[in-house]
Amino acid sequence: MNDQYVNIIFALLKDQRTTSAQLAIYLAILVLYQTRGDSNQVNVSRREVMQLAKINSFYTYHKAIYSLVQFNYINYYPSYHPGKKTLIVFVL
Repeated sequence: MNDQYVNIIFALLKDQRTTSAQLAIYLAILVLYQTRGDSNQVNVSRREVMQLAKINSFYTYHKAIYSLVQFNYINYYPSYHPGKKTLIVFVL
């Protein structure tokens, strides 16, 4: 794993604004990135991220994703097409 991502995880852990759901979602996205990511971005589906993060609520998922965007940890480009995946870009 790249040192940049380790530093970001430490920053997430130290950040008083982040919740366990946000951390779980970020780590799930990071795992997916490690298996199939390109550069600093990865295409993911909501279902696979929720499953890896062990989150069952769509509300919790979306709230956490938008918080991570607001806190400038990721950029989120949703796909509204059921056959296409969402693009997540890590802010490094």
